[in-house]
Amino acid sequence: MNSCPSREHQSVELSPGFAQRAARLVRPVTSTCASSFARQGMLSVFDQGVVSMTSFLTSVIVARATSREDLGVYYLALTLFFLARGVQTQILTAPYLFFCHRRQGSDSAKYTGSVLVHQFVYAALVAVCLLGVAVAIQLGLGPRDLGPVVWVLLGVAPLLLLREFHRQHSLSRLKVARALAFDVPHALLQVGSLLLLWRFVGLSVAGVYAVMGIAAALVCLPWFVLQRRRWHIERGCIAADWRQNWSFARWTLASHLAGCSTPYIMPWIVVAAAGSGAAGLYGACGTLAGVAGIFVMGLGNYLAPKARREFAVEGKAALCRTLARGAAVFGVVVGGLCLLSLAVGEQVVVLVYDRQCAGGGAILTLLMLSLLAISLQMVAGSGLWAIGRPKATLLPDVCVLVVTLGAAAVAVGPLGPTGAALASLAGAVTGAVLKTSCFLQLIRSVPLETACA
Repeated sequence: MNSCPSREHQSVELSPGFAQRAARLVRPVTSTCASSFARQGMLSVFDQGVVSMTSFLTSVIVARATSREDLGVYYLALTLFFLARGVQTQILTAPYLFFCHRRQGSDSAKYTGSVLVHQFVYAALVAVCLLGVAVAIQLGLGPRDLGPVVWVLLGVAPLLLLREFHRQHSLSRLKVARALAFDVPHALLQVGSLLLLWRFVGLSVAGVYAVMGIAAALVCLPWFVLQRRRWHIERGCIAADWRQNWSFARWTLASHLAGCSTPYIMPWIVVAAAGSGAAGLYGACGTLAGVAGIFVMGLGNYLAPKARREFAVEGKAALCRTLARGAAVFGVVVGGLCLLSLAVGEQVVVLVYDRQCAGGGAILTLLMLSLLAISLQMVAGSGLWAIGRPKATLLPDVCVLVVTLGAAAVAVGPLGPTGAALASLAGAVTGAVLKTSCFLQLIRSVPLETACA
């Protein structure tokens, strides 16, 4: 009797094995969606959604209440604030995120008080720098229409930066609901005030920034009152805490200035090559891509402290699981949005910003692809921060800057804002490849059960 099974019997036995292998492939995604990671991550995404939608709706109001040239001026001023906020994130928020979990009780309150003092000093320095920019524009060294806006920004930027400090303080402690409790009233104040002014008085770009500053001030004041017991200023700790933070922040700041400066620089390159109207189109498409960035930034705000805590408590394996889940979710969600933009991007741009921004569909799609690459950079960067290797991000970020500016030099002249979007995509893909490779190389040298307090 032949002992070999028949073909029909073979197919029956192979099916369960195939099903089991398929289930093993699908299980990480399904378990991620049902986990506390997903629940907390989605709450963080919702909070980022509130913040990003506030910025998005503000840009839409500016676009519909003013000209395309005024929209370009609005985005130029916004790059100045984003630059200041980005530096603040690297020298204050990033080291706070890394060190705050090592502090408990009164020591934690003193550390938070020291960082708050650092925040006030930094805000004063930003005001001085903006004063220099305003004077330079008065002397004819920049777009003259930007001058009145910079003078207003000089007064409101410290308030906007303080609000960002409060928000990042809550997120660093994984207190997403606390951040949300302040971000929602801020959104209602800012957008509601702008709509009322547009309807009954009229809007200028300088007036928009004034409203933004007032709304930030009204939100920050209750935070100081309600969170007073959570921070305590100890003079003897301020300098020591700064030295500790700077030992970490100098590398994150260098990486940020190298790898993340192009969003601040690119609108100025477009203005120089094609004028304020082209910068307005590029900025409008960037803000529209930023709606998808709600998800990226929201999950990123949760992923970075989550990765740090997982590595500190459970070690290498838990860190890798967290990062893999983050990469899978980014790939599915942002990748799907890229396909949607390819199909209907032009219609969406015209629907939101009116016909003055026609021709922005290709720009939007390119910026969406850049966002996908940036999200993968964030995963690898969170891993490098979690294992205490922020220095390792510097070389990849320098490469991002070189590739982006080199591509911009070639493409922006003939292609305008579309060339700028192509240059941004080239830099983002370069960063994603290099940072991921760097993390995979360094994580191999970390012992499997490593956990740091």
